[in-house]
This record gives sequence, C-alpha cells and structure tokens, in this order.
Amino acid sequence: MTGLVLGFAIKDILSNFVSGHLILILRPFKIVDQIVVGETEGAVGRIELRATQLRTYGGRVALVPNAEVFTSRIVSNTVDPVRRGTAKIVLGYGTDFRALFPTIRDVVQQTEGVLERPVTMRIEVLGTGGMLMVVGFWKDSRRSDFKDTSSSVSLAIVSTLRSQSVALPQAEESHRSPDSSPAGGRM
Repeated sequence: MTGLVLGFAIKDILSNFVSGHLILILRPFKIVDQIVVGETEGAVGRIELRATQLRTYGGRVALVPNAEVFTSRIVSNTVDPVRRGTAKIVLGYGTDFRALFPTIRDVVQQTEGVLERPVTMRIEVLGTGGMLMVVGFWKDSRRSDFKDTSSSVSLAIVSTLRSQSVALPQAEESHRSPDSSPAGGRM
C-alpha cells in the first residue's frame, strides 16, 4: 500500500519536473506576461521546476503546478501589446442611431488610452427593453491599462449620450438584459 501511494507521489513530482523543463525550453510565456491558466489569472512572477508563480491582480501569489500549466489552455493577455475592448450599452428604439454613431465613434477615438485603429459599432440584441449597442476599440493589453481605458470609454459614451439627450435605462433597469421586460417576459 505504501508503495502505491509513493508511486503516485513520485509520478506527480516527475510530471511537474518534466513539465517545468519543457516550459523553460519552449517559453510559451515569459516573466511579467499576464496570463490565465484555468481559474487563475495574473502576472508570471517565476517559472520554477515544480510550479509557475503567478501574482494575481488581488496581490496574492498562486503557485500553479507545472503539469497543470503545461497541459492547460493558456490565455496570454499581453503576448500582443494591444487587444480589443468593448463597451456595451442598452438604448431605446426611438434613438436615431445613424446620427449617433459618428458622434460616439469620435468620442471613443478621442478617449485617452484608445489607439488609432478603427472603432466599430454594432447593434447586437433587439430586446423588449431596447437594443444592445456594442462599441469595439483597441488599447494597451496590460490589465491595468485595459481596465482603465474601458472605464474611460464607458464614461465618455454615457456623458455623450446625456449631452445629446438620449434616454438611458433607469438605475434599477440597468442590470436587466435588453431582452427582458419588467415582468420578465421575453421576445
């Protein structure tokens, strides 16, 4: 019985050791890259033979076994210096979108942190509570810049809509999807 337990322990140790060597040789990411491995997201702090150290955005250190890192899907948020962000807003059917689109496009493009790439605008959902407009834009891929720019874009859009006297959802309705009605009905 002890041999069986010891065998499983050695198997895990060897698996992490071999995976650690392969990660160090193949370099799928580097120190300071911001990655997602399974449920864990953060900046790579160290790559050791047994585990990869990630510093989460909440300031914690997570040691992810290298066998898990090597066999999991890894999403790198920073391998490319830019990535696409989106802002979503629900607007009423009475909104004149043809007149509003160029204004919002200009405001988004002028927001600090938004890169000089095309801004896209689409209506994605037609619901009973309104239409869901999705605005796409490009920005720095580092998480702090990504989050700050996304917030600035959303605030700029809302400010512009208010200045244009466009009706916005009420506070209690803002958490509801555009395809739900107060009674919970669907289209």
